[in-house]
Amino acid sequence: MKRNAAVLAVAVLAAAPAVAIAQEMNGNPPGAPGSSLMLPAGHLDVRLSGTSQMFLAYVGVGVNADYGALALGPLTLTLGGELTYDTCFLACAAAGLILDEKITDQVITPQARVTLHFPLGGLTQQPVDVYLVASGGLLIASHGAQDNAGTWAWRGTALGPAVGGGLGGNYFWGNVFFTGTEITVAYTAYTYTPEFTSGSTTVSGADVTGGGSNLLVRLFLGLRF
Repeated sequence: MKRNAAVLAVAVLAAAPAVAIAQEMNGNPPGAPGSSLMLPAGHLDVRLSGTSQMFLAYVGVGVNADYGALALGPLTLTLGGELTYDTCFLACAAAGLILDEKITDQVITPQARVTLHFPLGGLTQQPVDVYLVASGGLLIASHGAQDNAGTWAWRGTALGPAVGGGLGGNYFWGNVFFTGTEITVAYTAYTYTPEFTSGSTTVSGADVTGGGSNLLVRLFLGLRF
């Protein structure tokens, strides 16, 4: 059942631009409501965002920018970049409470991103701009834990690739200011070497690998130039 739902979701995302283009070509002229606020080539969207994983396990902030690089018929292809900072929130708080430890996990992720904006045609009359987004870059993480008595601690710095993709949308409050959201699936993989400290003694442990997929929800404020 889950596999069928995932296949259906992917099919809907893949078909959305084609359906919208068909609507646009069947009588919704450029500049009509629902299509006029699609990012045009030569313009720039800048966003300040807040991010959360499921159940607030991690929360973060970020900035990103997309430049309308190329018009592909009724579509616009953008090139851009983003920088995000995330920190472990409820997941580390719950683990620390159970284990009587202070646990930290902070992640900085610089990434390049590409978006494909497509017209909504007659699907809506709202001032919106919808796009597919894909990103890729580097994960830089700092992990740490120590007991609350301060008798031992461990820490490690992790590096690895980060990629993601999903669907986003801008809702305009005029021609310049907008709010919006992106829902993406992100995948990371990393390796780090932990260092254990007890008193004046520090010992390096064996390399640890980790990673996996997460569903990210991002809310943002933006400006178009």
